[in-house]
Amino acid sequence: MTFPRTACSLIAVLLAFCATLARAELAASYAAGTTTPDPVTAEGGAWTLNNAGAINGTTVISAAQAPDGATGLNAWRMLDNSTAGSAFSFWSKSLTTTQLSTAATFGWRLSANVRVVDPVAANGGTASTLLLYGDNAGKRWILFFDIDASGNLTTNLFGSTTVTVATGATATAYHLHEMVYDPATASVEYFVDSVSKATGYAGTTGTYNGVQWGNGSTAGRATAIGTPSRSPSTIRQRLRSSPHIRNHRRRHRARMSRSPPPSQTRRASSGIRARRPCRVRPPRR
Repeated sequence: MTFPRTACSLIAVLLAFCATLARAELAASYAAGTTTPDPVTAEGGAWTLNNAGAINGTTVISAAQAPDGATGLNAWRMLDNSTAGSAFSFWSKSLTTTQLSTAATFGWRLSANVRVVDPVAANGGTASTLLLYGDNAGKRWILFFDIDASGNLTTNLFGSTTVTVATGATATAYHLHEMVYDPATASVEYFVDSVSKATGYAGTTGTYNGVQWGNGSTAGRATAIGTPSRSPSTIRQRLRSSPHIRNHRRRHRARMSRSPPPSQTRRASSGIRARRPCRVRPPRR
């Protein structure tokens, strides 16, 4: 898969899924924070850089941006300003069999705080920057970001539809993009800055394991820049409030309501109280 010539600055990528009703797991993350660590390091999340040979420091760049201009935010920049074959790079992280199973059963949320800039005005309408989740079972959910010919920020839900998510000066500002997977419908709801933009995205056919972010288009050109988005605790809280988790909890409460409370159970099991033993007095003499 390839991206258009675009540049993106990425503040943070977070993949979380709920392992139980009471706990969510943060499975993959990158946050620029105050030090802007290289994503390949342990501090950066131990990501794998793909197509590293294409990085030349001019038309294809993967580097820290500290800070990202007037925003004052630290970020990681991914630039694809080439139309040569496979002249782009991206970061990826695979998941374990257990993580994939948990995500498929309980749902997952993939978030990225990204600023997209098109370095070539004539390139409008050719997507490059992407955010991807693959379940390693024949399905991928992919977002392609682009600044179109009118200067609007658009997101293509690959294999489905394209939505305009920001216009004017806000098009090249940072936005929080999130895919929330509901196993009850086997589909994703897409949010931008916590506002729902699309529902029922069933993904596209293709086998891929885990998360991918960066650039991935030979035809397109872009710069993607990212910075920290939500804290793990916020992700856990939002996961617990997702529709699937809420429905699961409602079913759990309904089952519990059909059973007598523990206090009643204790009373029922000891409904006949043992009387205090009678003291038999000896006969008077």
